[in-house]
Amino acid sequence: MVNYRCMMVPSRMVNTNRNRVIVWNHPSHPMIKVNVDGALKATSRESGVGVILRDYWGSSLGGEFFHLSRASTEEVEAKDVLEGVKLAKRHNLVDVVIESECKNVID
Repeated sequence: MVNYRCMMVPSRMVNTNRNRVIVWNHPSHPMIKVNVDGALKATSRESGVGVILRDYWGSSLGGEFFHLSRASTEEVEAKDVLEGVKLAKRHNLVDVVIESECKNVID
């Protein structure tokens, strides 16, 4: 049996005069960060999910993108966290930090 160590953290955002900027922070060694984000087109409810794995140096270890249809914002964000966990598992990663900007999913 494999023991996983997983932690969910919110994305750190910095507000500038005009834009909201999301700042990427390195995970501590030997953790791998799984960044996830979803996007939703309000008019058609079409959506997409993006996942990327990065090591403590910031190097990409892999990533994926999925199209979804007819989903709410929270469903899209929950799906991207799930896909992030699946991607980490396929890469046999056991020490991961999952970062998402959706507070309702993290909580």
